[in-house]
Amino acid sequence: MSLLNQIYEKNEIAFAEHDRMICETILRELEAIYQIPFVGFNGQPNVMMVLSFFRLPGNEKFRNTVFDLMEKHSLNRRSFLFRLISEIYPPDFLEHLRMLPNCLTLIQEKDHYRIETSFGTLRLYRLTDMISLQNVRYVLQREDMHQKCHAVIEGVAPYFPNDFITTSKLPLLFGGKHYHSYMVCEDGSGVMDFSRNTFFEGTCFEDVFKPGVITQYKASELDERFKKLEQDYPELPNGFYKVLQLALKEEVDVYGKSIS
Repeated sequence: MSLLNQIYEKNEIAFAEHDRMICETILRELEAIYQIPFVGFNGQPNVMMVLSFFRLPGNEKFRNTVFDLMEKHSLNRRSFLFRLISEIYPPDFLEHLRMLPNCLTLIQEKDHYRIETSFGTLRLYRLTDMISLQNVRYVLQREDMHQKCHAVIEGVAPYFPNDFITTSKLPLLFGGKHYHSYMVCEDGSGVMDFSRNTFFEGTCFEDVFKPGVITQYKASELDERFKKLEQDYPELPNGFYKVLQLALKEEVDVYGKSIS
């Protein structure tokens, strides 16, 4: 296994499995409380199933019970907020956000939403309303890009050559972190999160979620940087997307041969 694989396994896969195990425990605890089986809820994985409870209308007491169980297992509230607003569109879900932890107020403006949270203010726009490229808009509107952040960034890079591809570490729900790729606009106007079809105005993404930036470079440099990686380190590149490989290479520089 290459060092890139080892870094990825150590920093994301293992902790993602930890999240799944915690959510499995929470589901079992809910079964004990309510005497209702929660196994196989619409075939969803454990993490998605637990998060889906916060999209249910009504029954605030049940949501509070789920949240208390998550808190008992050392929930990272920033990660929780990030995961919930990843479902920001369609907008009908936003009504439920008003009752969620860390959301103080939610205001619908003419063309965006402003959410006051305990971590700061988020100003959110639908990304496909902000960009004029029809082919990019078509793809984002037709395909679900959740869990495909590295792939979609690689795909749209040629259309946004002067904006900055950024890969950062963001916290998972119950410990550890995961890699997330997005673009920071060259003019400083905000962050384009293509995998969530969301535009974060200004610096609100950084201010609220505190991403740990690993790599950042102009989108026009992607292919050149990856070509150099292949030439300089032929043993490293593998099946990961280019943007992720470049970020993992930075992690290799940190961990080096200490990865076991």
